[in-house]
Amino acid sequence: MDKNFFVYILLTENNKLYCGYTNNVEKRYHLHKIGKGAKFTRANKPKSILFVKKCSTKSEALKLEYFIKQLDRSKKLKYIYNHQFEIRKYRHDTKNRLTGLLALLEDECYEDAILSLKKELNLMNETSGNIFNNNIC
Repeated sequence: MDKNFFVYILLTENNKLYCGYTNNVEKRYHLHKIGKGAKFTRANKPKSILFVKKCSTKSEALKLEYFIKQLDRSKKLKYIYNHQFEIRKYRHDTKNRLTGLLALLEDECYEDAILSLKKELNLMNETSGNIFNNNIC
């Protein structure tokens, strides 16, 4: 029986990042939300899923999770941005994930990434107006 595994990164309500792996992202996210996921997410309640990458084996997922956990916050944000196409592969809520990533990047002052994401999100928006202000760092 083939089983898929996923590595995911959560954004918490206090703007911390949490990385984990699972074979069912929605179920695992729900467990984190109700305080039955990980010790970290009991103390830092999840706000949204920022990143999901599908892996073909558990070993591949564990190696990627370990790699991401070794990165500092700045490098995690760059990793998420550089692999944002993975966000689109995951079924739903792409616009909200990209918006969450944009907010984090703005906090960290990644100007090139911010401009790129603003352009994409404006294209995704159904109205013709700019949904974000243009204040950059």
